[in-house]
Amino acid sequence: MGSIFFVDHPTIPLDVVHLMINLDLIGHAIGNPDAPPNLRNTVLVSGAERGGLHAMVDQYRSDDLSLRRLGANVMLPSSDHHAFQNAGISSIFFNTGRDRHYHTPQDTAEKLDYRKMLTLSDALTELIVSASKCPPIRYDPNATDDATTMETIRFLADHQPEPTPHTTRALEVLGRLSEKHSNGSALAPSDHVMLTRLLELFEKGLA
Repeated sequence: MGSIFFVDHPTIPLDVVHLMINLDLIGHAIGNPDAPPNLRNTVLVSGAERGGLHAMVDQYRSDDLSLRRLGANVMLPSSDHHAFQNAGISSIFFNTGRDRHYHTPQDTAEKLDYRKMLTLSDALTELIVSASKCPPIRYDPNATDDATTMETIRFLADHQPEPTPHTTRALEVLGRLSEKHSNGSALAPSDHVMLTRLLELFEKGLA
């Protein structure tokens, strides 16, 4: 609600705002404690393609942090970046999916991954400095990032604790969508809705 109010009643002209960076649910590791580090250290990053900033995200390298991109069109409009996108302002949304303790009394400080948050702060510093040196960032609402989105969803799928009939069928659907894209066919809006559902399913499996 605060971001919607700010966009509707800005304290500075919106035409000087070139990029909004949204951090939402970035305090925990992904997966259970014995999951491999490249999963535990993952942060999901969406929306970079709409500002032409995907290469900037990809250039960050660290053994302690993996930034994995998702297209903005597969993320639900449930966080603060959405109001800025509606106003035609580029945004990059950093998150680690919903943890099973989210919005419960069990969501306590000892469950946070402080090392991961510290490493992410370094990555954000690099990204913000690089973005500040760019020409004005133009927002392209039609830009997609389908190949990388499916690659990230496949990564989450491959690290599910154990296969279930639901995840097996989901992997089959993901395979068909990947084949469609690799054959040169553009994904339809209904395909993006399906990718959203697959992402939710695999996030839940790792919560």
